[in-house]
Amino acid sequence: GILPNSGIIFLKNTLDREKIESISLKVKAEDQGIPPLSSTARVKFSVKDTNDNRPVFNQKSYNFKVTENVPADFLVGRVEASDQDFGRNSDITYHFKTASRAFRIDGPTGEIRSV
Repeated sequence: GILPNSGIIFLKNTLDREKIESISLKVKAEDQGIPPLSSTARVKFSVKDTNDNRPVFNQKSYNFKVTENVPADFLVGRVEASDQDFGRNSDITYHFKTASRAFRIDGPTGEIRSV
């Protein structure tokens, strides 16, 4: 909304960057003269994203079969997640929650390889 005497623009509802990335309005200023004179201006609001969505894995669980005695750096499998946020808030890095001596996970790609 807009307060008519001050021109202060305010939100009537919360915004979600994942649903609306910008809002454009046309504002009119009018004097009380006779005849009334007016002017218009365009106002654009860009909605800045906050980190309000958590990453979600594409599968609930992953099962990979590994043959014994595979060489080091053997690609075992890959996990994948996505995040609905925007920009850096949607960047994902993968880590093992529990340490592993047999496998390592590539942070940016989710590839799991033998050590």
